Amino acid sequence: MSDNINDFSVNLHQDKRHKQKQYWNIAIILLFGIFTALIGYLIGINIQNKNLVKITSTTPAQIYGEEELNSLVDGGIYDYDLYRQIVANLKANYAGEIDDKKLFEGSLKGLVDALGDPATVYMTEKEYADFLDSLSGSFEGIGVRLEKKDNKVFVVEVLKDSPAQKLGIKTGLFFVKVNDENVENQDLHVIVSKVRGPKGSTVKVVLRDPGDGKDYEYSVVRDSINTPSMEVVKLKEDTALFKIYRFSDSTLQEWKDNWDRSVSELSKYEKIIIDVRGNGGGFLEAAVYASGDFLESDKIVLYEKGKSPNTPDEIVPSQRKYRLANKKVAILADQYTASAAEIFIGALRHHKGYKIIGVKTFGKGTVQDVIDLPGNNGYLKVTIKYWLLPNGKKLDSENSIEPDIEEKLNTDSINGNYDNQVNQAIGLL
Repeated sequence: MSDNINDFSVNLHQDKRHKQKQYWNIAIILLFGIFTALIGYLIGINIQNKNLVKITSTTPAQIYGEEELNSLVDGGIYDYDLYRQIVANLKANYAGEIDDKKLFEGSLKGLVDALGDPATVYMTEKEYADFLDSLSGSFEGIGVRLEKKDNKVFVVEVLKDSPAQKLGIKTGLFFVKVNDENVENQDLHVIVSKVRGPKGSTVKVVLRDPGDGKDYEYSVVRDSINTPSMEVVKLKEDTALFKIYRFSDSTLQEWKDNWDRSVSELSKYEKIIIDVRGNGGGFLEAAVYASGDFLESDKIVLYEKGKSPNTPDEIVPSQRKYRLANKKVAILADQYTASAAEIFIGALRHHKGYKIIGVKTFGKGTVQDVIDLPGNNGYLKVTIKYWLLPNGKKLDSENSIEPDIEEKLNTDSINGNYDNQVNQAIGLL
């Protein structure tokens, strides 16, 4: 990874060895950063009977045979011998201790990070376990949800009654340090693994406000965190706030069951405020399932684009259940509304004309699969498709969903379940 390359280079410049050896070592380290990433790719995929486990898309699993692997990889650009020479030189010359497992995993992370896609990452076994916890909503930690943007990991939601909320941690801050270790440029899953820990243990975090540049330090005692995927809150006799925290649970079926129970509860209200603020998405299938309660059958929820530019767009239609179709609806969204949540509200606005209140959304229009690497060597979460809104608009950070009514959240206005954006939606309905 590039930050490791810089650290090594600084150490070498501070070394008092002869210049010739110094330059040689620098060259080796730079080559290591480049080629371990490339060779890591081969190590990661050049294995027979590799299963691709699908958790966020409907793409069928693939198994590559030896002939297919050879056809997918251009062996001329990858030099296994150079990779081994670099590792050998490191082990023979590096002044500090070397952890072979961390070195190898770092090479895999460097490879994947070189794509420049924050949604495509290599995860260790521990990082993958944390990733699954984030889908289920049950874990031990400080009670924040994080997203990576502009190479920073931000707090996008502070969970109700969590240790973070009790200490006054706010959304919009990004991580600078965890337990005195600088984590500014580290991957999302790495920071998550450092912040989470056993109930009763303490973690020290430093968060920075991008607005004024000030750092805020917190010492947080971790606790058990259990958050629902959705919640119905009565606002008035005829109005309910439908808070959708995420489009995932431990399984897709569990999420669907929770959705069906919520729909049954919502049926007694005439007006519904759909709140997807801070909703980072989840299962694409969940967003399609939810859309069917508002849209007629076969209405386009999204278009999917695959790897090949010559592949026609795949149309994903709604599956009519239509249980909430006649309700008056307003939608709340913010800069952390992403992925499946954006697809859901984009389809509802396009076909039903529901108004969106808040600020511009995150802009994540990609589908990921998780590849279970053999031999307990971790997991590869990889972007396999891009999606478009029903109007054909590309969904990314430059082309996210603009609100119909722009209304920034005034945190001073929050009182129980009400805030200025909720009040705006009540007035609209």
